[in-house]
Amino acid sequence: MKHDPRLFTNISRRIPLGRWGDPREQAQVIWFLATPESSYITGAVIPSDGGLTASNGFLLPPTYDGEPMQ
Repeated sequence: MKHDPRLFTNISRRIPLGRWGDPREQAQVIWFLATPESSYITGAVIPSDGGLTASNGFLLPPTYDGEPMQ
């Protein structure tokens, strides 16, 4: 996706935090789930997507050039 600047920009602006997640941020979620502190968490989906799923629940398709900012 990073090879297509238009697609990258269109998806980036739909993420409430306004940026893509860093691999370290993803690793921190995995690390937490592997520690005793997460021992009471079972069968949960823990999104680590900058708020994308909480904002609208799905990723909209790429847009055309004239679309207003959301």
